[in-house]
Amino acid sequence: ELERQRLAACDAELIEVHCRGRDERESNRREGLIEDMWVLRQVAFEQLEACEEAKRIDAVAAVLRAEEAAQREAQIACNTHRSQERDEMLRMDALESDWQRKSVCVEQEHVW
Repeated sequence: ELERQRLAACDAELIEVHCRGRDERESNRREGLIEDMWVLRQVAFEQLEACEEAKRIDAVAAVLRAEEAAQREAQIACNTHRSQERDEMLRMDALESDWQRKSVCVEQEHVW
């Protein structure tokens, strides 16, 4: 009888040790999962911040590209206007030269 009680006490102690070990492993696993969750959460926030920064950079780049395109358009318009003015001046010069030649010819005809 004493031996049976001792064995039962030993079995109870083994079961208790096993349960404490299992509870400790589960607790460690939960703590590990919680730590992993916090690490993953931090990584997600960093990625979100990087994504938002990339969006801000893209927006600034789009504005700069639009400004550059507007400047190019303005330069083209200015160059076109200058070319038109130059062409008009050359045409006027040619007309004036032609008129002067005709005037000289008319004067010479009167002289003869």
